[in-house]
Amino acid sequence: MPKRKGLYVKNYRRFVIFLIVLISIAVLVVGVVLFNLSRNSLESAFVPAKIDDDMQYNILEDYYLTLSGDILSRYDYSGEAVWSKKVYDEGLNLYASDKLIVIYSNKNLQVLTVEGDYLYSTDVIGTINKVYCGNNIVAVFSVIVGEDEKKENMIYFYNTSGSLFDSISFFPQYIIDFGFLGGDDLWVLTADPTNVVPVSRIITYKPGVSMTGLINLYSELAYKTYFTADNMYVATTENLIKYDLFGQKLGSNLIYDWEIKAVNLTIGGNFFAIVPRSQNNEPFYSNARIINESVSYKVNLPKNVEDMAMYETNLYLFGQDTIYVYSSKGEYLRQYKLDDKINYISFASGRKVLVKKEGLYYFLDLP
Repeated sequence: MPKRKGLYVKNYRRFVIFLIVLISIAVLVVGVVLFNLSRNSLESAFVPAKIDDDMQYNILEDYYLTLSGDILSRYDYSGEAVWSKKVYDEGLNLYASDKLIVIYSNKNLQVLTVEGDYLYSTDVIGTINKVYCGNNIVAVFSVIVGEDEKKENMIYFYNTSGSLFDSISFFPQYIIDFGFLGGDDLWVLTADPTNVVPVSRIITYKPGVSMTGLINLYSELAYKTYFTADNMYVATTENLIKYDLFGQKLGSNLIYDWEIKAVNLTIGGNFFAIVPRSQNNEPFYSNARIINESVSYKVNLPKNVEDMAMYETNLYLFGQDTIYVYSSKGEYLRQYKLDDKINYISFASGRKVLVKKEGLYYFLDLP
């Protein structure tokens, strides 16, 4: 009889040990599953943006601005209002730099500081096409139509006191795009229709002083320029060309019949994601290329990819309800499943992007 009791106790101990091990394994498995689910879930990372379809907005590094009717507001990225004020007209357009805010119609512009202090309002000759501002200068692209119906492209320069202190006529050239180089130096991309062969020009200019640089591209139509601290990239219908800031050509990549879809220009490397132009008429993209200097990598995309963005050395692909992450060499890294379909809108600040989900706007940190 004591022998049976000892055997019972021994088996009971074994059972308890087995049960403890089984529970530990179960807890470990559940923990791993929950960790993977939390790591691959982005639902808690969506921060509501104070943006809707009926307003204009401008996104900057530390904050964003909205213009709803005649109400101009500034928000931080947590959604807190910094300030809000009424401006003088409706049907306006909005642009801002790190120092200045410009609100403009087709004839008038209003300028404020980013703290919301009103500086001035002024009328502009011609019809305003686009406005950019630097740290202390506002550049206005205006179109003047003469009595002979010929159009003259002009850029007017205003200081923070509202004084018109410089202007450039680009006739007979057409202004394709322009902007500031971080401070108050201007670049302008133009097309000249008067030559036998197409000519594109990239002009750099110090307002109030003089032109500082000129690059002529013969037999190529340029449509976009990208600047880094040391280099300039020019996208044409045939090539992506790299220059130094003195206009010396450093290299090029053939991109004929391809279009630049996403860009990341950093100290660690300059990356361009391009897609076939023919796919712009399709509901989804099926393949892409990533260009890094003279190297090009092909990327076969997963299904239902509607848009893409590059951040650091990764390519982010936005499917209808999935975000895929690929390396700059086109290698698949990971993916994130979403509860609802999202639409990528634009980059915001750092790794934040602006997206739209179920009709509402959100900021999302790229995973």
